[in-house]
Amino acid sequence: MPKIQNLYGFCISVLLLSSCQLTRMLPSGAVLNQAQKSAFENPAPAGVEYLDPPKVEYPVLPFQIFGLYYDLDLVLITQDTGWDMHEYARIQTPDGPIWMAKDSRPDGVQTIVSDVENLPALVAEVPVPRISGPVEVEDLSHEGQVDVRLKYTNPDGIETEVVYSGRLPANPPRQRNGSTMGHSRQAVAAVLDLERFGTQNKASVTMDGEPVKVKRLFGVVPMLYTLQQAQGGFAISSWTTQGDANGFELHRPALQAKHRADAPDWPTLRTEAWTVTSQQVSADLGLNQLIYEFRNRELVGAKAQQWGRTEPVFELYIHPALPDLSRPFEGIHRSLFRMDINGQEGHGTGAIRVHWNDDMVEIEIIPESPWWLADRPMHGTIVFPDTGITEANIERSILPE
Repeated sequence: MPKIQNLYGFCISVLLLSSCQLTRMLPSGAVLNQAQKSAFENPAPAGVEYLDPPKVEYPVLPFQIFGLYYDLDLVLITQDTGWDMHEYARIQTPDGPIWMAKDSRPDGVQTIVSDVENLPALVAEVPVPRISGPVEVEDLSHEGQVDVRLKYTNPDGIETEVVYSGRLPANPPRQRNGSTMGHSRQAVAAVLDLERFGTQNKASVTMDGEPVKVKRLFGVVPMLYTLQQAQGGFAISSWTTQGDANGFELHRPALQAKHRADAPDWPTLRTEAWTVTSQQVSADLGLNQLIYEFRNRELVGAKAQQWGRTEPVFELYIHPALPDLSRPFEGIHRSLFRMDINGQEGHGTGAIRVHWNDDMVEIEIIPESPWWLADRPMHGTIVFPDTGITEANIERSILPE
């Protein structure tokens, strides 16, 4: 009898553990209440004492935001393949839809395979690994019914074929603040909006011609999900800017950055033209437009707008304003931030700290909620190597044990 009781207790523990892990991954709602959200609508000035004139004529970008909307996103988890998750995302562009195959390792690193021309420049503000290669797609989806066949060579060099059918729900789920599931933790601190979340799906997968199984939750429910979703937030960064009061060129990665010496495989490469007006610094990058909002050269917000969509994919609100980082000031300044995604308010929050250390600015991004954002802090520096030039490097911070 004791052995049976121990076995029973062990089974109950496993079920409870699995249930807790599942609950931890489930979507939630906003992390800020209405009063907390409203506090960001009229940000106060930074309130710092500036010690010197600006080091450059244009407002300084302190960090990199991003936003991306998938109008169809097919997610599946295979069993015993060495991969954690497979994701097949469709993006509408001025030149028609493009597809990306995104395979995730158990450590969360996600690699993109796509046949988009000049893949290193596609959404270059998000430096995730990417491989240029054919992705053959037959997409017969219509009116909420999903019918897709894909064929590509995955990052391990294995020919992969997926046949996927399902349904995209007509209405959004009750809870839309989705977990990032640990993916791309090395590159971004992101929040999601699960605009649609469908579970009535079927899929078959072969790798090198051999069928592989789709993993089942608790051994019963196949882990297949049909989504429309938006994602946005902060990304690790490396760039150089050079210009004047009217605008600047931004080079990714930084022209003199350590990434060029130590990590020449920095996954993105692009030169961008940014425009400066009295209240905005912006760049039209084709698929996306990035806009940073300033008041007296102090940053109060930023947003990412995607082609074909009226609602910004991502919006960042800052209160009080971040100081003008081109001018030295005393002490450590702390601002709070609010993240909105695809019109959903308050899906993320946290703090930003900035201070001068000799001739450079040090930056800390400290997410606080939800948990999948809070475990991705970042830090970095901005230096001024020459007249009219800035160099920024933002990296992932390591959480204390």
